[in-house]
Amino acid sequence: MHWKPGRLDVLVTWSRVAMDIIHFGTQLYLTLIDCGLSRFAIWRQLHQQDSASVIKQLQSIFCERGPPTELLTDNGAVFCKKTFADFTQMWGVHIRFRCAHIPSGNGIMERSHRTIKRIAARIKCTILEAVYCHNAIPKDDKTAMAAPVNVKGIDKVMVPNTTVANPYKEKHAVWVKNLRGRCTTQFGTGTVTKINRQHSISVDGTQCYIKDVRLACLRDCVISEKLTSSDDEAPLLYEKPDEESSSEDDAPNDPEQEEFNDAVDAGTTEKTPEPLPLRLSTRMKRPAQHSHLCDLEIRKACAEHVRKCTSV
Repeated sequence: MHWKPGRLDVLVTWSRVAMDIIHFGTQLYLTLIDCGLSRFAIWRQLHQQDSASVIKQLQSIFCERGPPTELLTDNGAVFCKKTFADFTQMWGVHIRFRCAHIPSGNGIMERSHRTIKRIAARIKCTILEAVYCHNAIPKDDKTAMAAPVNVKGIDKVMVPNTTVANPYKEKHAVWVKNLRGRCTTQFGTGTVTKINRQHSISVDGTQCYIKDVRLACLRDCVISEKLTSSDDEAPLLYEKPDEESSSEDDAPNDPEQEEFNDAVDAGTTEKTPEPLPLRLSTRMKRPAQHSHLCDLEIRKACAEHVRKCTSV
């Protein structure tokens, strides 16, 4: 099954900013990159991986460059705490969490990490110098204005994608893939609790990518479109056919038995009809197998009986 691919980049500079926490050597860094056309990267060193340290660095960044419209992060414990949610609400920033165990959900940030680490390894410089080279080098290697540090804001308004390719709805019973299991691991069951985005849904409160989810009943795809809003809450029932009736219908028809049943139903018989005679089985009967020792004893008994009869 092929899903319609989405896009992480936007048309407005400093509108959507991807954020992550990464190790480089023995140091811990808070990394940010603009998902707009600038691809401007910011790395700040962290002494501890907690919400207080992240909030302190973000507050200094927001005071310097202004708050973005939204932050794209993973489902780390640092970003899911209430103190961090209160901080972003105070600045008017919307948090967007990517699906669990899907690194491609923050692909711009992952590619930025690889590029900056490669620069630091090739020219043998510090990580902060590698970030400066990443921001100062033009993308086309020609025009200075093509460098991320020189890209200005764009006047175009970001056009939201109104196409919907998400086949799931709330209260749908689904099968969820175990991403930490093997290919033979059985899917788990769950219920869709929320439709997050075009390619993401929440199953029992956990965000999942739609390619890792399957409908528990394929009839939901067709029937849910035909139901009205009042019928959405009604459960979908499946009546199992009676095994006895199906087995009787599938049995071959016997002409004598049908004639007997018709006579009984019509009441034309004056007395109770006699049941049909039993039929002998047509199965081939094989002779019993005897051991060699048993055959010898039978032969001896037969020979002794013949001897007695001839002697008389």
